[in-house]
Amino acid sequence: MIYIYDVLLNFNDIDKVYEFYEWNVDDAVDHIKRIPLIKVDTATIDDFVFGKVVVSTDLLDIIYHKTEIFNKRKIVREDYISLFTDGRVVIALEFNKDGLSLCKSRLLLDEETEIANLAKKMDLTNVEYNLVEKYKDNSYLTRSERGIKNYLVNEINNSYQNKNYDKLRYLYVECFGNKKNDIQEMYYSLINSMNSTLNENHFKIYNLLKLSCKKI
Repeated sequence: MIYIYDVLLNFNDIDKVYEFYEWNVDDAVDHIKRIPLIKVDTATIDDFVFGKVVVSTDLLDIIYHKTEIFNKRKIVREDYISLFTDGRVVIALEFNKDGLSLCKSRLLLDEETEIANLAKKMDLTNVEYNLVEKYKDNSYLTRSERGIKNYLVNEINNSYQNKNYDKLRYLYVECFGNKKNDIQEMYYSLINSMNSTLNENHFKIYNLLKLSCKKI
């Protein structure tokens, strides 16, 4: 077993992949004393980074209690955490006792580069797993932009569901610069406008909504 020592991990929900430059100062970053490293092929890494998986009990047995985390003045052994790499990308995953991936973390750039270089001399391990769900690669949006998008979608959905049509019309006009009479068409136009990316108008209505909340 190959181990990596003294790295930082920032575990997030399994459907999110935050690069090191998207880490926030209030994130619960873990200081890892020791963690196993397993080299897999690129297809496996792609599923691990952008999907939810269930790994075999064989893998769970291999990594059980192998990861140690600094926790204040003591060291805690975690059940099922490991690093995986294809020699290019490095990802940390935590699993439950049934092998389901729960959360994931990327690494700091210098640590990832060092580990990826080390892995080039390692043999591939065939990890048995089932892909439960593959998430859309939203790498074109930063963590901040994903937060803004989620906020706007919630505001638009709430306005539509609660029949606050005046607010919906206001958001539509601010976003598109024209008026429509069909409420449903306005609603779907606003939602669909954020399918690919965000533009200046989305940031505009986001700032307007946040400003209106402060005035309440």
